[in-house]
Amino acid sequence: MCLFSDELETVKQSISVLQPFELATKELSSEKITSLSKVIPMIKALRSYMSRDDPERRELYDTCPLGKELRAQLDRKFPTLESIYLQGAATLLDPRLKKLHFVDEGNLKSIQSRLQLSMRGSQQQTDARPAPQPANTSQDKQPSTNLWTDHDEIVRQSLQAAAPCVGLNVDLRRYLEEPIIPRDSDPICWWKDHSQLLPLMTDPVKKILCIPTTSVPSERVFSRAGELLSERRNHLSDENVSMLQSPPAPP
Repeated sequence: MCLFSDELETVKQSISVLQPFELATKELSSEKITSLSKVIPMIKALRSYMSRDDPERRELYDTCPLGKELRAQLDRKFPTLESIYLQGAATLLDPRLKKLHFVDEGNLKSIQSRLQLSMRGSQQQTDARPAPQPANTSQDKQPSTNLWTDHDEIVRQSLQAAAPCVGLNVDLRRYLEEPIIPRDSDPICWWKDHSQLLPLMTDPVKKILCIPTTSVPSERVFSRAGELLSERRNHLSDENVSMLQSPPAPP
């Protein structure tokens, strides 16, 4: 098919218009990194990219029909992402992002309030667990000599006195005061290293931060399964199919 000069120019213009959307799609369709927390920053980045004071870019998104339609659809489909709890909480819980990309302070406070309610539920479940009972052995019945008994009692009392200071607001404030980690870092690894420091926040992190943004990762699994199983390869066992679909172990 031969294109006329004006059609070829339209194709080149469309490629330029779609380039940032291609990058955002690849960023949000990954299956090995956290993606839900990037939705708000990506939409904000697309809006910023399209509204920069650049003559060529202004022509793409203010004059080109495709650019104008994409800009209108972006505003129509994603008007108030910050008010959606899952997306807002995922962004807030990502140590690479936190509060950096929130525009509306009211939405941020609403997300923090709901996050604290979730943390309170985790705290109540933890408090309801029965404390482990010491084993009743013959050695336990024998009196033991411990010169650190007074010290241990003082430490225990000091911890009890400090308990009211360790709570929902303190954990959230302590997390927000931590420095922003590099953008190429793994937020899951960061939370794994800081789970003991922020125990009340680990449960919401496990529930929210790992949610995938799109269905692309699951569709990839079905595509790989369709390539493995066919009429000529219909005797593979479930175990072999799972083994073939599993990614290779790192060296």
